[in-house]
Amino acid sequence: MAKWKILVRPISILCAAVQNRDTGFLPTTAPPEGFKLQEMTAKESDALKTDYPENAVVVTTIPSIIYRDPPDPDGNSEWIVLGPTKQLVFKAPGYPRAVSKATGLPTYEVRLTQDMGFGMFATRDIKVGELIFAERPLLVMPANFRLLAADVPLPRNVEDIHATQMAILMQSEKTLEYAVDRMSPGNQKAFKALANMHTEDGSGPLMGIIRTNAYLIGSLYDGEKLVEPRQNGYVGICNLGSRINHRLTESCMPNVDNVFSVASFSFQFRASRDIEAGEQLFYAYCDENLTAAERKAKLARYAIVCSCAACAHATPETDKLRKEYEQLIDAHDIKSKTWTKARSVDKSTLEPLLEFQNALIKEGLHGTKKYGLLLGVLSRLYLKLGQHDNAKDCLEKLREYHNLSYIN
Repeated sequence: MAKWKILVRPISILCAAVQNRDTGFLPTTAPPEGFKLQEMTAKESDALKTDYPENAVVVTTIPSIIYRDPPDPDGNSEWIVLGPTKQLVFKAPGYPRAVSKATGLPTYEVRLTQDMGFGMFATRDIKVGELIFAERPLLVMPANFRLLAADVPLPRNVEDIHATQMAILMQSEKTLEYAVDRMSPGNQKAFKALANMHTEDGSGPLMGIIRTNAYLIGSLYDGEKLVEPRQNGYVGICNLGSRINHRLTESCMPNVDNVFSVASFSFQFRASRDIEAGEQLFYAYCDENLTAAERKAKLARYAIVCSCAACAHATPETDKLRKEYEQLIDAHDIKSKTWTKARSVDKSTLEPLLEFQNALIKEGLHGTKKYGLLLGVLSRLYLKLGQHDNAKDCLEKLREYHNLSYIN
């Protein structure tokens, strides 16, 4: 099966229409006077072609579908990508690798919740760092929507910015229609069944789904390095991943994190802390280091009122903890490295460190990658105090946290 490319003029960056995790709803307005939707022109190209001009926007199926090849058991993604980046992925070590599978008994089920539509729930106890599931996204595209509408002129002044945003959304929808039409019938159905919270702000139906459900992909970007995720990065829209409630209803105490494997072109969702059977899975929408008031203000743009324990029981002390916990863990880590050279460490050092650990757990911050660093601090202290069993327990838990960054 042949793939297609779309050639566009050199790209200009407009930091306007980017994924909704930070921008919220756009004010509705009309496009610039005289704006006309451009019909998309496409040129057929070999599925394995990688030598594109620098400014070529390519719509491709990945892994590539070659005539008479059996279907990929892990499925395929539609990918809107700058030509040179396609080449980088095709040359990535291990590509195209099979999608990783969770081991043991099934880890999750999708079912209706009382107040937030469908949700995903653990069907058994899941250890921190353990793979819950992995999947190829339905669609991957530039996080900077401007790349989908490069022919829309840049705004002439500040007053034209909102009108230009509308034009970008309208023109981008044409590219998205083309990409979604290329999906298999099953993927099309799954994509169009996803939630859309952007029905009244100028977003088309496909862009609305994307702006509601997109995950940033930190390991996939245009150029030699990631400048800023929303400038030269990519986003992915998942089927199962979109059932983890992190947009329609918020949890500021996450228990799931993800990484993106370029080699298998898939998201891997892992437990960010120990999860008990029956718990609903949550993915953090807000940064964990925001105060309750800051989280509330950020979510208000999406008409979301968070009812998680961290918001319901927030105090000035918990706000201070969230603002400072990363720096405090770093400071403890630096200090702990001096213990190895010290002749002894006072036992009184342990109690405030355990109090700090308990405060993090109570606030749900043991579901962050930074928490693993604190386990390393505790293991060093336990060793210095001769509490070898406690040190061993910390090191075993630390190894589980290291799996959060493991990509296979």
